[in-house]
Amino acid sequence: MKRIAYTRLKGSMASLDNTKPTLPIRKLRESAAAPIRAYPGDAGLDLFCMEDIEILPGRVVFAPTGLAIAIPKGTVGLLVPRSSIATKKLVTVANSPGIIDSGYRGEILVALYNFGSNTQTVCAGERIAQLVIVPFLELEPQFVDNLPEYAADDPHLALRGGGGFGSSG
Repeated sequence: MKRIAYTRLKGSMASLDNTKPTLPIRKLRESAAAPIRAYPGDAGLDLFCMEDIEILPGRVVFAPTGLAIAIPKGTVGLLVPRSSIATKKLVTVANSPGIIDSGYRGEILVALYNFGSNTQTVCAGERIAQLVIVPFLELEPQFVDNLPEYAADDPHLALRGGGGFGSSG
């Protein structure tokens, strides 16, 4: 009998023999490609565009992936740019990171923005973004009169205080 242990991701399970947790994916179109990791151990899963699209300079286009996924409860899916499409075509994820909540079951669309000066073409089958799934804390917002001191035991962090943009040089 195989023993099962919960991983840190709530709702995901992995066996003690190092079986990895799975991400449920539903194909919405027959030709949709499964997300892949470029190398073993990579955090991001590459997502593929379903159709040829043109992106005019300074414009945003929604690129379909043909996939719906079930993000585990207690985690969030982050859509982040791929460095190759950003540097070669000057195309990036417009709302980076795009957030996919665990309750969303619709098609994953990637908002692509062309920040270059030429029209760019993204071809069907081209890798357009990465999906990274990370745990998060579901905190309840609460107004307070004073914020607690941060990292009082670490003088370096405690010095920052309200120092924001440009405070470190």
